[in-house]
Amino acid sequence: MTNVRGAVDADVDAIASIYNAAVESSIATFDEQPSSVADRRNWFSQFDTVGPHRLLVATDPATDRVLGYAGSMSYRSHPAFAATVELTIYLDHAARGHGVGSDLYRALLDELTGDTVHCVDVG
Repeated sequence: MTNVRGAVDADVDAIASIYNAAVESSIATFDEQPSSVADRRNWFSQFDTVGPHRLLVATDPATDRVLGYAGSMSYRSHPAFAATVELTIYLDHAARGHGVGSDLYRALLDELTGDTVHCVDVG
């Protein structure tokens, strides 16, 4: 079981570490170089606690260590896509296969219920 909550500024270092592990070990990010914490902090600024652009983290209930994150981001800048969001999810390698991703997606989609979201792109 994991705890899922809204991401806060203090989570950005862990988020950067999880993201960079994916950059270094897969092609999922399409990035070829790790991202700096400053870059991830800038990326983090697009999210809010209300509305369609949210970022959640899953944490270990015993240690509060961030196990992964999921977010809903703007799909395209064109006004026709204002009600469309794109989802992103990354998990710490050790958290994979334990339901953490399912917990994150379930919580994120629950949070988006009632927001002006007509389409969710899961890539």
